[in-house]
Amino acid sequence: MSRKAVTVLLTILILTFLAPAFGAPSSHANSLKPWFEENSGQVSREVKYLQRGTGYTLFFTPQATTLEVLQGNPQSLADTFGARGAALRIVWEGAHPQNLQGEREQAGKINYLNISDPARNVIGVRTYGEIRYANLYPGINLVHYSNGEELEHDFHIAPGADPSRIVMRFEGPDSLNIEKDGTLLVRIGEFSFHQLAPVAYQVVNGVRRAIPVRYAILGGSRICFQVGPYDRHRELVIDPVLRYSTFVGGADAVDFEGNAVSSTVNVSGLAVDQARNAYFAGQTSATDYPTTPGAFNRTSGTDCERGAPACASSTGFITKLNAEGSSLVYSTYITASSNGPGVDTVTVDQAGNAYFTTTQSCSDCDFQSVVVGKLNPAGSALDYFFTLQGTCSFGFSRASAIGVNGAGEVYVAGGTDDSCLPITDNALQRTFTQFAHAGFIFHLNADGTQVLEATYLASPPSSTDFPFEQITDLKLDSAGNVYVTGDTDFPGTFPHSMVFGQIDPNDSRTSFVAKLDPTLSSLIFSSEVAGSIPTGLALGPGNQPYITGSAFKSGFPTTPGAFQTSFTAAVCFEVQIPCSHAFVTKLSGDGAALVFSTLVTGSGNDGAASIAVDFRGDAYITGNTASPDFPITHNALQKTFPQSPCATPDGTCNPAFVSVLKRDGSQLEFSTFLGGSGSDLPVKISVDLHRNAYVAGSTSSVDFPTTRNAFQRTLSGQSDAFVSKIHP
Repeated sequence: MSRKAVTVLLTILILTFLAPAFGAPSSHANSLKPWFEENSGQVSREVKYLQRGTGYTLFFTPQATTLEVLQGNPQSLADTFGARGAALRIVWEGAHPQNLQGEREQAGKINYLNISDPARNVIGVRTYGEIRYANLYPGINLVHYSNGEELEHDFHIAPGADPSRIVMRFEGPDSLNIEKDGTLLVRIGEFSFHQLAPVAYQVVNGVRRAIPVRYAILGGSRICFQVGPYDRHRELVIDPVLRYSTFVGGADAVDFEGNAVSSTVNVSGLAVDQARNAYFAGQTSATDYPTTPGAFNRTSGTDCERGAPACASSTGFITKLNAEGSSLVYSTYITASSNGPGVDTVTVDQAGNAYFTTTQSCSDCDFQSVVVGKLNPAGSALDYFFTLQGTCSFGFSRASAIGVNGAGEVYVAGGTDDSCLPITDNALQRTFTQFAHAGFIFHLNADGTQVLEATYLASPPSSTDFPFEQITDLKLDSAGNVYVTGDTDFPGTFPHSMVFGQIDPNDSRTSFVAKLDPTLSSLIFSSEVAGSIPTGLALGPGNQPYITGSAFKSGFPTTPGAFQTSFTAAVCFEVQIPCSHAFVTKLSGDGAALVFSTLVTGSGNDGAASIAVDFRGDAYITGNTASPDFPITHNALQKTFPQSPCATPDGTCNPAFVSVLKRDGSQLEFSTFLGGSGSDLPVKISVDLHRNAYVAGSTSSVDFPTTRNAFQRTLSGQSDAFVSKIHP
């Protein structure tokens, strides 16, 4: 192997800012801008690049490779470098960088306008995604970049270079200590700075192997890295970061006959609040599912454990996990009727109220109604529990999506065969074909006491056709407009203005994306994507809709320049039908054009379950894959398809995947397997303002990856919930 071709990569997470003792910041107070500004005269000349956060600024100079972090409120921009306040200076001791330059130039420019002295205006400041110190030490380059939450350092260490030469000298701290978890804590005045513990690994023959690495104090406020033995001819990686990953579940359950069995947990909903707490919901058979003191309901609600002749073997739950994934903020059972329905959807507002849907039915009747609930921020009480019930004596309805607007008003969507739902007079569509299946949308008032608007969304009534149509996801924009996605098997009659792809009369399942006004009385647009069934919807910048799900070879459209445009010839299942493939399709804001449409798949049966979009427009998807050759990136957490005794080409017992697609759909920025030797079924993904991805689902893998401080590190039942937080 050529020595010139080998690079060792060492990444250090650095500088997470803690609040001063006298007060805590808001949820956004610790954020960094995800770009670096070139100094064009807006600050002192010795600064080459700077990066702004809320309440502080980072400055990068070529002299001794210095980083200064400032607190305070300087009187003018030019005074910020060297301003008075809590300042921490980090010097890379003994370094002699040959060059300091910005890389990955961003499209945006920054203008600084001085109203009192226009001559001091600074116009068109260039911004970069990262900055690089070339040859900081012999054979060692340093790259700075930000994930929006921390500043990160990548050290690229060439073969023969010595990582022990990297020494950080801190100037100005009152104290400097290494915590038990390996975190470096630096205190200055009333402020604290954390440098997160480094974590290293190498990939050897497709298997990720941990490499020991830790901080060491040299004295005189000097810190170095101690790296354990590793293969100097292979890449050493400490990025991306699995911030946390945990099981949540119980062990004990009973069946309908009262026999003891191993418990199961099935997750169906996920939401993340501004403080980065994760809320997940679903259904469990566990009578000992973890609940918290003071929670709304700590009793499982299953009658089987009490020997009842007719009983429910499962019940719903909502659990709130803290931002570190280490403890439960609250956890409660939720049940609407004696037959033990689960919680189907969950969302959260800015105050921390959780809104959810479940179902209500009985064992000897022919109807099932949707119930909408609101749980207070403490998880201790329900503010309301409202049933959306029709007037017919039969009919089954189930919600698949929920959203809440800024006024606390809830929108719920799903599918139904109940033609007697309480549809309002001004509805876009008041009826559908009897004995068919239709989508529905309800809009409730903030008190949860009244239906403000409600409509069906389906093909027009017909005496000969019985279409099956449903809504699978819903999102709201800032103006209150309602976006939904779902599928139809009658694409020719379902209301639409555009069709993308080729409708196959022999395989007519087609996705739709529709936009309605807030009153549900007007259809702004409706577009169809042939050869696909959607599972998730997200809105990107400019309210451009993205959908994901499973695509089929017949008729699905892909666009030139997209990441993956060709289908495999593989067949799945005993009847030898073509495999499904995960896809991502992005539409223009008016629904009239495809921005891009791509597959994300291997040669087996793959399908995406959920999608989220960050502030840059990058798309995050999760799903399940039966493809050992599923596209995985060099920076994956798990590069190797987990070997499972129950794995099949059909995808019945296979790992999850998590992928991040670039905003133009041209390439994957990150893609990884996530799972173990059992069945791993992710159902939802969310992304926060710092581009952390949250994935929730169910797993039967005893070796599902968990982190050291996780709430629960071992599988308790036959299957447990899992929640993973990943920074790609």
